[in-house]
Amino acid sequence: MSRNRMIQFSILGLVIAYIVLLWPKHVLIDQPAVIYRLGDENKNTLYETYVTLEGNISKSLFLKKTFKGSMSITDLHDLDLTYRYRLEEDALNNGEFELNMDNVVKFLHCVYLDDGRIDMISIGQIEFDKQYDNLTIALHTNDGSGSAWNSNDGWMLTTAKSRLEAIKFSSNILDYDLYD
Repeated sequence: MSRNRMIQFSILGLVIAYIVLLWPKHVLIDQPAVIYRLGDENKNTLYETYVTLEGNISKSLFLKKTFKGSMSITDLHDLDLTYRYRLEEDALNNGEFELNMDNVVKFLHCVYLDDGRIDMISIGQIEFDKQYDNLTIALHTNDGSGSAWNSNDGWMLTTAKSRLEAIKFSSNILDYDLYD
């Protein structure tokens, strides 16, 4: 085999490997979820809802992972969450959002128009399992001084069917000791 032929095959191999590495991964989470509040005094606080998240995880030239997609939550049960009216009405992005998947903490933000000006609300910290089949969100609430959350009594949204299943999943995926 000639040297030129080896170089051509090497370049072709690198191009194929690069394309395989950079090909976007489609993510679809479309399943029941629970919204619950942490803490012993909140053990009976559980709301059923439904989450649909769809988009793609792509990698840049330097393998930086980014998620671009949209999410809907069917019912937030009139919880005192700062963004409950804004999540579905993301006027600037048609409900789409972008996450830097390489960040240790991934914050989900909602950008919207408020009386002609652009505003943004932090929805919470979102995490996925390794297969991107399930998610959990530490939901921010308005404590009077802005968005807040804590592991003692914070609100959570997790793709699960029970509180116990949700807390187990969330504890594994987030680096928090969640109190039940």
